[in-house]
Amino acid sequence: MAPQTDVPTAPLLDSLGMALSGDPMILRSLAVAAGSFSVRILVAALILAVTLWSAGRLSTMAERAMAQVHRPNAADRTLGTFVSALVKYLVVAIGLIAVLQQLGVQTTSVIAVLGAASLA
Repeated sequence: MAPQTDVPTAPLLDSLGMALSGDPMILRSLAVAAGSFSVRILVAALILAVTLWSAGRLSTMAERAMAQVHRPNAADRTLGTFVSALVKYLVVAIGLIAVLQQLGVQTTSVIAVLGAASLA
């Protein structure tokens, strides 16, 4: 006789079965959950759009500022490009962390990994 194992998805499957059978309470709770999650997705998309827009703008501003500071030297154009890319990716990383947090993901481990990677 095989030991009985608890299936962790059993409550989910029961709820899904009740929703498919037309139980109004389950359908109402599913509609509320879908509505609240859709708002979270819309806010996350807005955060992502603003992040990408501001990353581009701040990157351009950093490159122009570096070009004004170091005009005569051609090697400093490379430094301007580097600083521009650094600003862009820093803003995108912060924005992606904000998006993940908006979607309900615990971001402390992501921040810890980014911090450790910056030290390496």
